[in-house]
Amino acid sequence: MKKIASWNLLNACNYACSYCVQGKKHEGFPRESTVSAIRDCFTKLGAGWEVKFSGGEPFFYPGFVSLAALMGKAGLRISVVTNFSFDFSLYERYVRDLNDNSGTVSISFHEEFVAWHDFLNKAVKLKKSMQPFTRGSLVVNTVVRPGKVEQLFAFRDECASAGIKFYPQLFKVKGKVIGYSAEDTRNIRRLIPDFHNPSAANTGFNPMGKTCYAGVTYFIVTQEGECYTCYPGKRYLTGALGSIPSGTFALKDEPLVCPYDACPCTVPTGRGVVI
Repeated sequence: MKKIASWNLLNACNYACSYCVQGKKHEGFPRESTVSAIRDCFTKLGAGWEVKFSGGEPFFYPGFVSLAALMGKAGLRISVVTNFSFDFSLYERYVRDLNDNSGTVSISFHEEFVAWHDFLNKAVKLKKSMQPFTRGSLVVNTVVRPGKVEQLFAFRDECASAGIKFYPQLFKVKGKVIGYSAEDTRNIRRLIPDFHNPSAANTGFNPMGKTCYAGVTYFIVTQEGECYTCYPGKRYLTGALGSIPSGTFALKDEPLVCPYDACPCTVPTGRGVVI
């Protein structure tokens, strides 16, 4: 069974998207002592674990590439979600320094800040840089905004032509998918034929009643080093696993029956955490 942790390294972001699922606050950097404690904790977990960096914007954190490379050398597989807005050389260095320890590089398209073809051309360039590293994969993700569905057909097809996976994410508020118009709903079903497959799109899977290993083989870490079973466990304060900096963090021994009716993150459903 895969083991993975989502580390929300920082709250700060250089973007301020109107539809951001993290809300309107995009400020805050972690203490260096907290970063060191979390890094050491992951290192002790050992090989076999994957760490998925998110935020905020991970590349906005000074020294992120060095941090990721150091953890990769400790035997951890490293993945990242980024808005892909920084100089290309930074991303090139990231994949080079991680080498075979690079997992998924998920780049998010935000049309409020960048033109699609500029973004895609940069993505194609990154894919070529990643080709020597057999484990690394590149994914383009974007939020499916109301009234904007039709333009995504061209985006999907252009990604396919470039050999890059396109991964749409339905618009969510407080972890749950919004109500789309009838026209948008029809277009979404055309855009995502395999609608209920979590590897095809993030459609807000309902895991209630299913066996879930969140807290056993999956957990999330906040900027402050607080740990939770999953994002709903954090939102409703029902999945606390303790704090890494205070030394109270501990994983659970057994899976639980999921009590939540929406799973906003695709890691549990896509990585075998929910069965």
